[in-house]
This record gives sequence, structure tokens and C-alpha cells, in this order.
Amino acid sequence: MPTVRFHFENKEFEVGAHANLMRVAKANQIPVYEGVHQWLNCLGSGLCSTCVIEVLDGMDNLTPRTRIEEMQLDGYSRTLRLACQTEIVKGSATIITRPKIESCPKG
Repeated sequence: MPTVRFHFENKEFEVGAHANLMRVAKANQIPVYEGVHQWLNCLGSGLCSTCVIEVLDGMDNLTPRTRIEEMQLDGYSRTLRLACQTEIVKGSATIITRPKIESCPKG
């Protein structure tokens, strides 16, 4: 069974195929949002881009980036994803929630 490991929280959870990373984090009290965004967000539609995560390991075990992610994360590292748009497909992954992100290179 696939697992999701939250790197800095040092917690790992077994999940089913197509488990959404946002839902896994919330169900296990792992904070995904910074500050006020925990209350003011798009509720998983990918439009606010406040649930950015960084994938440390297991990118091939996740669904490909959606069109929304491609638009929201254009110019950023390919290791960044939106938790609300990302699902486990076939294996385990290690992620960082609330990563430190440098300004977009496109400025």
C-alpha cells in the first residue's frame, strides 16, 4: 500500500490509490496553509495556489501536473505541486508542506 511521508513533521501514513495529498494532510492534522490562508483559500479547486508542497521523493508515483498547476506554478521548480491537485497513483512519496519558495523567476 502506498504511503505519504511528511518530511518535517516526521510522519508517515498509508493511503489508498488516488488519495489526494490535501485530504491526507488535513485528515492527519498536518498544516498545509500558511497564516490567514488556512481560512481564506479556494477549498481545493487549485485557483489560489496557497497549498504548495514540494515533492522530495516519489514524483513518479503522483498524478502528472494538471493544467491548473501548470498555470499557477509556471516558472517555478518542477518539484513544486499544489496539494489539492495531486494524488498518489502507484507508490509512496515524501513531501514538504509549506516550502520556502523564492520569487518567481519571471518576476
